[in-house]
Amino acid sequence: MIIENMRSIHDSTPYLRGAIAAMGYNQIGVPHKRNERINGDSKFSFRDLVSLAMDGIVNHSTIPLKLATYIGLITFLLGLLAMISLFVG
Repeated sequence: MIIENMRSIHDSTPYLRGAIAAMGYNQIGVPHKRNERINGDSKFSFRDLVSLAMDGIVNHSTIPLKLATYIGLITFLLGLLAMISLFVG
């Protein structure tokens, strides 16, 4: 059932942790002890990690939308005040 829901997501870069959590199924933690990396380094660059973080924030949060709305409203009001002051002056 979860697999069918995952297949219905049409996203070029899906954020799997957020997508699975958003489906609303019960989840459990599985304890796992990771060994130290023996060979090489992670293939994720800093830019890739920032991109992954932004996908998680933007795709599964309303905060960026609210922030953009407030910034747009403030910009509109400042522009309106500037226009009024130009007409009065």
